[in-house]
Amino acid sequence: MDVIKIGVNEVNLPELSGGYITKADHTIPNDPVAWTMPSRTGETIDYIHELPKPESVTTSQHNYIHSWFTSLDAATQVGNTSLSNGFPSIIDIPSFINYIIINELSSNPDSYQVSTYFHKDRNGKLRAGPVWDLDLTFGNDLFEWGVDRSKTDVWHLSNNGSIFWYNLFNNAQFRCYLSKRWNELIQPGQPLNLSTLETFIDKTAATLSEAIARDNGLWGIGDHPHQIADIKTFLAARIPWITATLGSCTSCTNVPVPPLVITKSCTIRMLQSIHLTMITLSSLN
Repeated sequence: MDVIKIGVNEVNLPELSGGYITKADHTIPNDPVAWTMPSRTGETIDYIHELPKPESVTTSQHNYIHSWFTSLDAATQVGNTSLSNGFPSIIDIPSFINYIIINELSSNPDSYQVSTYFHKDRNGKLRAGPVWDLDLTFGNDLFEWGVDRSKTDVWHLSNNGSIFWYNLFNNAQFRCYLSKRWNELIQPGQPLNLSTLETFIDKTAATLSEAIARDNGLWGIGDHPHQIADIKTFLAARIPWITATLGSCTSCTNVPVPPLVITKSCTIRMLQSIHLTMITLSSLN
Protein backbone atom coordinates (compact mmCIF):
# COMPACT_ATOMS: atom_id res chain seq x y z
CA MET A 1 0.00 0.00 0.00
CA ASP A 2 1.78 3.13 -1.23
CA VAL A 3 0.32 6.61 -0.77
CA ILE A 4 1.91 9.99 -1.21
CA LYS A 5 3.31 11.25 2.08
CA ILE A 6 1.58 14.55 2.76
CA GLY A 7 3.68 17.34 4.25
CA VAL A 8 2.80 19.81 6.98
CA ASN A 9 2.77 22.67 4.47
CA GLU A 10 0.35 20.93 2.09
CA VAL A 11 -2.89 22.45 3.26
CA ASN A 12 -4.52 23.42 -0.04
CA LEU A 13 -6.00 21.32 -2.82
CA PRO A 14 -4.93 19.29 -4.68
CA GLU A 15 -2.07 18.50 -2.28
CA LEU A 16 -4.49 18.50 0.66
CA SER A 17 -6.32 15.53 -0.86
CA GLY A 18 -3.68 13.01 0.17
CA GLY A 19 -2.22 10.81 1.10
CA TYR A 20 -3.78 9.72 4.36
CA ILE A 21 -3.85 6.57 6.47
CA THR A 22 -6.48 6.42 9.20
CA LYS A 23 -7.32 3.59 11.57
CA ALA A 24 -10.20 2.62 13.81
CA ASP A 25 -8.52 1.05 16.80
CA HIS A 26 -7.93 0.86 20.51
CA THR A 27 -5.92 3.82 21.69
CA ILE A 28 -2.52 3.62 23.32
CA PRO A 29 -0.43 6.37 24.95
CA ASN A 30 0.69 9.02 22.47
CA ASP A 31 -2.08 7.89 20.10
CA PRO A 32 -4.72 10.61 20.63
CA VAL A 33 -8.20 10.06 19.23
CA ALA A 34 -8.79 12.16 16.11
CA TRP A 35 -12.57 11.72 16.17
CA THR A 36 -15.21 9.19 17.18
CA MET A 37 -18.17 7.61 15.44
CA PRO A 38 -21.00 5.61 17.02
CA SER A 39 -21.69 1.95 16.39
CA ARG A 40 -25.12 0.29 16.14
CA THR A 41 -24.66 -1.04 19.68
CA GLY A 42 -24.03 2.42 21.10
CA GLU A 43 -20.30 1.91 21.55
CA THR A 44 -17.86 4.61 20.47
CA ILE A 45 -15.44 3.80 17.66
CA ASP A 46 -12.16 5.68 17.95
CA TYR A 47 -10.39 6.93 14.82
CA ILE A 48 -6.69 7.73 14.89
CA HIS A 49 -4.40 9.49 12.41
CA GLU A 50 -1.66 7.21 11.10
CA LEU A 51 -0.50 9.39 8.19
CA PRO A 52 0.09 12.20 8.91
CA LYS A 53 1.03 11.27 12.46
CA PRO A 54 -1.13 12.75 15.25
CA GLU A 55 1.64 15.10 16.32
CA SER A 56 2.11 16.56 12.85
CA VAL A 57 -1.35 16.62 11.26
CA THR A 58 -2.62 20.14 10.61
CA THR A 59 -6.12 21.38 11.28
CA SER A 60 -6.82 21.60 7.55
CA GLN A 61 -5.64 18.05 6.98
CA HIS A 62 -7.61 16.73 9.94
CA ASN A 63 -10.78 18.44 8.77
CA TYR A 64 -10.29 17.22 5.22
CA ILE A 65 -9.93 13.50 5.95
CA HIS A 66 -12.54 13.62 8.70
CA SER A 67 -15.01 15.04 6.19
CA TRP A 68 -14.64 11.95 3.98
CA PHE A 69 -15.83 9.74 6.82
CA THR A 70 -18.72 12.02 7.76
CA SER A 71 -19.72 12.24 4.10
CA LEU A 72 -19.61 8.46 3.83
CA ASP A 73 -21.76 8.14 6.92
CA ALA A 74 -24.31 10.65 5.60
CA ALA A 75 -24.46 9.08 2.13
CA THR A 76 -24.97 5.55 3.44
CA GLN A 77 -27.63 6.63 5.92
CA VAL A 78 -29.90 7.72 3.08
CA GLY A 79 -28.71 5.08 0.60
CA ASN A 80 -27.30 7.64 -1.82
CA THR A 81 -25.82 5.69 -4.76
CA SER A 82 -25.21 8.71 -6.98
CA LEU A 83 -21.94 8.59 -8.91
CA SER A 84 -21.50 12.31 -8.32
CA ASN A 85 -22.24 12.70 -4.59
CA GLY A 86 -23.27 9.29 -3.21
CA PHE A 87 -21.07 6.70 -1.54
CA PRO A 88 -19.68 5.48 -4.93
CA SER A 89 -18.11 8.92 -5.28
CA ILE A 90 -16.53 8.68 -1.82
CA ILE A 91 -15.17 5.14 -1.50
CA ASP A 92 -13.32 2.67 -3.69
CA ILE A 93 -16.04 0.00 -3.65
CA PRO A 94 -13.82 -3.00 -4.59
CA SER A 95 -11.50 -2.35 -1.64
CA PHE A 96 -14.43 -2.19 0.79
CA ILE A 97 -15.89 -5.38 -0.68
CA ASN A 98 -12.59 -7.25 -0.43
CA TYR A 99 -12.16 -6.05 3.15
CA ILE A 100 -15.61 -7.34 4.10
CA ILE A 101 -15.07 -10.68 2.38
CA ILE A 102 -11.77 -11.42 4.11
CA ASN A 103 -13.02 -10.45 7.54
CA GLU A 104 -16.38 -12.19 7.23
CA LEU A 105 -14.93 -15.37 5.73
CA SER A 106 -12.60 -15.59 8.74
CA SER A 107 -15.39 -14.44 11.10
CA ASN A 108 -13.15 -11.83 12.69
CA PRO A 109 -14.73 -10.34 15.86
CA ASP A 110 -12.22 -7.47 15.80
CA SER A 111 -13.18 -6.42 12.28
CA TYR A 112 -14.45 -2.91 11.50
CA GLN A 113 -13.54 -1.54 14.95
CA VAL A 114 -10.02 -2.72 15.90
CA SER A 115 -6.93 -2.61 13.65
CA THR A 116 -9.19 -1.38 10.85
CA TYR A 117 -7.21 0.70 8.37
CA PHE A 118 -8.29 3.08 5.64
CA HIS A 119 -6.14 4.96 3.17
CA LYS A 120 -6.69 7.72 0.66
CA ASP A 121 -4.14 8.73 -1.92
CA ARG A 122 -3.93 12.18 -3.47
CA ASN A 123 -6.93 12.85 -5.74
CA GLY A 124 -8.23 9.36 -4.94
CA LYS A 125 -11.16 7.84 -3.14
CA LEU A 126 -11.22 6.43 0.39
CA ARG A 127 -10.08 2.79 0.39
CA ALA A 128 -10.48 0.09 3.03
CA GLY A 129 -7.34 -1.70 4.14
CA PRO A 130 -4.79 -2.99 4.43
CA VAL A 131 -6.33 -5.95 6.25
CA TRP A 132 -4.68 -6.49 9.61
CA ASP A 133 -5.01 -8.44 12.87
CA LEU A 134 -6.59 -11.84 12.12
CA ASP A 135 -5.52 -13.80 15.19
CA LEU A 136 -9.04 -14.25 16.61
CA THR A 137 -10.55 -15.88 13.55
CA PHE A 138 -11.68 -19.17 11.98
CA GLY A 139 -13.33 -20.21 15.24
CA ASN A 140 -10.55 -19.01 17.53
CA ASP A 141 -11.20 -16.43 20.24
CA LEU A 142 -10.14 -15.40 23.73
CA PHE A 143 -11.69 -18.46 25.32
CA GLU A 144 -9.73 -18.01 28.54
CA TRP A 145 -11.53 -14.68 28.91
CA GLY A 146 -14.90 -16.29 28.42
CA VAL A 147 -15.60 -14.99 24.90
CA ASP A 148 -16.48 -17.11 21.86
CA ARG A 149 -17.45 -14.83 18.97
CA SER A 150 -15.85 -16.26 15.81
CA LYS A 151 -18.86 -18.25 14.61
CA THR A 152 -19.85 -19.70 11.24
CA ASP A 153 -23.32 -18.15 11.22
CA VAL A 154 -22.89 -14.45 12.03
CA TRP A 155 -22.27 -11.20 10.17
CA HIS A 156 -19.81 -9.19 12.24
CA LEU A 157 -20.62 -5.97 10.40
CA SER A 158 -24.16 -6.18 11.79
CA ASN A 159 -22.88 -4.86 15.13
CA ASN A 160 -19.17 -4.08 14.78
CA GLY A 161 -17.67 -0.78 13.74
CA SER A 162 -19.16 2.48 12.56
CA ILE A 163 -22.72 2.39 11.25
CA PHE A 164 -21.67 3.02 7.65
CA TRP A 165 -20.46 -0.60 7.41
CA TYR A 166 -23.93 -1.86 8.28
CA ASN A 167 -25.58 0.64 5.95
CA LEU A 168 -23.32 -0.34 3.06
CA PHE A 169 -24.06 -4.02 3.61
CA ASN A 170 -27.79 -3.37 3.59
CA ASN A 171 -27.74 -1.15 0.52
CA ALA A 172 -29.17 -3.20 -2.35
CA GLN A 173 -26.60 -2.01 -4.89
CA PHE A 174 -23.56 -2.54 -2.66
CA ARG A 175 -24.92 -5.87 -1.44
CA CYS A 176 -25.29 -7.02 -5.04
CA TYR A 177 -21.70 -6.07 -5.86
CA LEU A 178 -20.57 -7.92 -2.73
CA SER A 179 -22.53 -11.01 -3.70
CA LYS A 180 -21.15 -10.90 -7.23
CA ARG A 181 -17.55 -10.74 -5.99
CA TRP A 182 -18.15 -13.48 -3.40
CA ASN A 183 -19.74 -15.85 -5.88
CA GLU A 184 -16.84 -15.33 -8.30
CA LEU A 185 -14.27 -16.15 -5.62
CA ILE A 186 -15.86 -19.43 -4.47
CA GLN A 187 -15.99 -21.02 -7.91
CA PRO A 188 -13.75 -24.06 -8.63
CA GLY A 189 -10.13 -23.03 -8.95
CA GLN A 190 -10.76 -19.62 -7.39
CA PRO A 191 -9.05 -18.45 -4.16
CA LEU A 192 -12.03 -18.90 -1.80
CA ASN A 193 -13.29 -22.19 -3.20
CA LEU A 194 -13.30 -24.71 -0.34
CA SER A 195 -11.09 -27.19 -2.19
CA THR A 196 -8.62 -24.43 -3.09
CA LEU A 197 -8.47 -23.27 0.53
CA GLU A 198 -7.98 -26.81 1.84
CA THR A 199 -5.09 -27.33 -0.57
CA PHE A 200 -3.54 -24.03 0.55
CA ILE A 201 -3.95 -25.05 4.22
CA ASP A 202 -2.28 -28.40 3.60
CA LYS A 203 0.65 -26.80 1.77
CA THR A 204 1.09 -24.23 4.52
CA ALA A 205 0.91 -26.91 7.23
CA ALA A 206 3.57 -28.91 5.39
CA THR A 207 5.82 -25.86 5.21
CA LEU A 208 5.44 -25.28 8.96
CA SER A 209 5.69 -28.95 9.97
CA GLU A 210 9.36 -28.78 10.91
CA ALA A 211 8.61 -26.10 13.52
CA ILE A 212 5.57 -27.75 15.13
CA ALA A 213 7.48 -29.63 17.84
CA ARG A 214 9.45 -26.51 18.83
CA ASP A 215 6.28 -24.43 18.86
CA ASN A 216 4.50 -26.90 21.10
CA GLY A 217 7.53 -27.07 23.37
CA LEU A 218 7.54 -23.30 23.78
CA TRP A 219 3.82 -22.54 23.89
CA GLY A 220 2.12 -25.87 24.57
CA ILE A 221 -0.46 -25.25 21.83
CA GLY A 222 -1.51 -28.89 21.62
CA ASP A 223 -2.83 -31.15 18.87
CA HIS A 224 -1.73 -29.49 15.63
CA PRO A 225 -3.48 -31.93 13.22
CA HIS A 226 -6.72 -31.46 15.15
CA GLN A 227 -6.40 -27.68 14.88
CA ILE A 228 -5.88 -27.92 11.12
CA ALA A 229 -8.97 -30.11 10.86
CA ASP A 230 -10.95 -27.58 12.91
CA ILE A 231 -10.10 -24.79 10.45
CA LYS A 232 -11.27 -26.94 7.53
CA THR A 233 -14.48 -27.85 9.36
CA PHE A 234 -15.06 -24.17 10.09
CA LEU A 235 -14.65 -23.20 6.43
CA ALA A 236 -16.88 -26.07 5.28
CA ALA A 237 -19.68 -24.51 7.32
CA ARG A 238 -18.82 -20.83 6.89
CA ILE A 239 -18.66 -20.67 3.09
CA PRO A 240 -22.12 -22.23 2.48
CA TRP A 241 -23.66 -20.03 5.19
CA ILE A 242 -22.33 -16.83 3.61
CA THR A 243 -23.41 -17.99 0.16
CA ALA A 244 -26.93 -18.81 1.33
CA THR A 245 -27.49 -15.62 3.31
CA LEU A 246 -25.74 -13.08 1.09
CA GLY A 247 -28.38 -13.01 -1.61
CA SER A 248 -28.43 -12.73 -5.39
CA CYS A 249 -26.16 -10.70 -7.65
CA THR A 250 -28.45 -10.75 -10.70
CA SER A 251 -29.53 -7.12 -10.39
CA CYS A 252 -26.04 -5.62 -10.80
CA THR A 253 -24.86 -7.13 -14.06
CA ASN A 254 -24.68 -3.69 -15.69
CA VAL A 255 -22.56 -1.57 -13.39
CA PRO A 256 -23.14 2.19 -13.76
CA VAL A 257 -19.98 4.22 -14.35
CA PRO A 258 -19.42 7.98 -14.56
CA PRO A 259 -18.58 9.61 -17.90
CA LEU A 260 -14.87 9.48 -18.68
CA VAL A 261 -13.13 12.76 -19.42
CA ILE A 262 -9.38 12.65 -20.05
CA THR A 263 -7.22 15.76 -19.99
CA LYS A 264 -3.47 16.07 -20.28
CA SER A 265 -3.11 17.16 -16.67
CA CYS A 266 -4.94 14.15 -15.24
CA THR A 267 -3.54 11.37 -17.43
CA ILE A 268 -0.73 10.35 -15.07
CA ARG A 269 -3.00 10.30 -12.02
CA MET A 270 -5.62 8.32 -13.94
CA LEU A 271 -3.08 5.67 -14.91
CA GLN A 272 -1.87 5.44 -11.31
CA SER A 273 -5.46 5.03 -10.13
CA ILE A 274 -6.12 2.29 -12.69
CA HIS A 275 -2.97 0.50 -11.55
CA LEU A 276 -4.03 0.64 -7.88
CA THR A 277 -7.55 -0.56 -8.77
CA MET A 278 -6.13 -3.53 -10.68
CA ILE A 279 -4.02 -4.43 -7.64
CA THR A 280 -7.10 -4.25 -5.42
CA LEU A 281 -9.23 -6.39 -7.73
CA SER A 282 -6.51 -9.03 -8.02
CA SER A 283 -5.63 -9.11 -4.33
CA LEU A 284 -7.57 -12.30 -3.76
CA ASN A 285 -6.47 -14.03 -6.97
